[in-house]
Amino acid sequence: MPELTFSAYAAVYVYLIMLTIQWIIASVTKAKQPNAVPGKLDNSLSHDSFVFRSHRTFMNTLENSPLFLGTVFLGFFLNLNSSAFALCIW
Repeated sequence: MPELTFSAYAAVYVYLIMLTIQWIIASVTKAKQPNAVPGKLDNSLSHDSFVFRSHRTFMNTLENSPLFLGTVFLGFFLNLNSSAFALCIW
C-alpha cells in the first residue's frame, strides 16, 4: 500500500475516532444533568452551557459527516493517490 494511501486511511480512522469521542462526551455530560430525557436537550441551556456546546459540536460534526466521508470514499474508489488528496483529508 503506498504511503499516501495509508496516510489518507489513517486520516479517516482519526476522524471516526474523533466522532466517537465527541459522541461519548456529549452523551455523558447530558446524561449527568438532572431530569435528563434521552434525545431531548433542555430548552433552558444556552451557549454558556458545556452540555449545549458539546451536543452542538457533535451534531455539527454528524451533519457534515456524510458529505465528507462520501467525498473521501469517492476518492478512494477513483484510486486517487496524491499528497494533495491526503492533505485535504487531514
